[in-house]
Amino acid sequence: MKRGKNENQDISGIIPYTNQNYNETISGIDNTYNEISGYLNEGKLSNEKMEYLKQKVALDKLAKNIDRDIEYSKINLNKEVTDFLNQYESYSTRKVYFFGINNYLKFCNNDSTEYLKTNSKKVQLYIHYLSELVSPATVHSYIKSNSSFFQYLHREYYDTIRVNPFSKQKVPRLIGKFKKDFLKPHDFPALCNYLKSINKLKYLILIKFLYKTGHRVGIINKMKIQKDGTWSSISKGKPYKGKLSKTEYNNFIKQGVLNINTKSASSIIKKYTTRLFNKGEISCTFSLHDIRRDKILREIKKNKDGAESLLKTSKKFHGNINTTIGYINEFYD
Repeated sequence: MKRGKNENQDISGIIPYTNQNYNETISGIDNTYNEISGYLNEGKLSNEKMEYLKQKVALDKLAKNIDRDIEYSKINLNKEVTDFLNQYESYSTRKVYFFGINNYLKFCNNDSTEYLKTNSKKVQLYIHYLSELVSPATVHSYIKSNSSFFQYLHREYYDTIRVNPFSKQKVPRLIGKFKKDFLKPHDFPALCNYLKSINKLKYLILIKFLYKTGHRVGIINKMKIQKDGTWSSISKGKPYKGKLSKTEYNNFIKQGVLNINTKSASSIIKKYTTRLFNKGEISCTFSLHDIRRDKILREIKKNKDGAESLLKTSKKFHGNINTTIGYINEFYD
């Protein structure tokens, strides 16, 4: 249930041979079961009572399934999907998650209860079904979308959605996936010098801010800066705040950094790093997101407390340690 107590449901006539309400029915089942189970263990039950016991156990299971379905029926799936997607500022992210959730809902015949009752076995059938139709990358995307949504549902309906059936599923291997670009120590300074030389100062200020903080570039979209340099913003639905130095503040305002089109900024930086890479001046091409990954790696490496450092860094940048591990595993491999 969603942050509140559930009202008792009168399901008279639905459960076989009873006209009691649900709570009374369950109470009767429990009493009968306790009374008979002791005789069962001692081998003292007649065939007639054995059959009676089986009926009561079946009734118990049926009643619990009906109760679960009642809880599922209270979840407005369309509303929850909308609320889930609205957490994300990025249109691309919302679009990817919507396609993933909607595709699995179609697999469930657009039945919201069937969607919510999903188990690991059904997810594996879905993965097998997808693998015959789409690329491994698309399978990964669809599974991740539904997994993220179920995590959201668990937070909202913690008594009803108790497990995430999409978590830790075996998915097809990503064949031909490009390796992540990990910066060498001289790569970032080389990019800074290049941007300065071609007078792209607003991009220079942007990448220095991202390299220092490790934030996503999307944080610029809703950033508000006060005259004392303090700033606040929202990225992927989460609030962030910080403070710019006097020089940083003046540069942000003078160069109009807050007016940068963040959707194109990463591709522009990718273009410049490709140019430098082709000239042999840097070790790899990289984007703004690769700069964020480099910041995360530097945070982990500067601390020497191993797993504790990884947990702290994960909490700071992702909130999910599996995401952080996914960022860095190829570096350590």
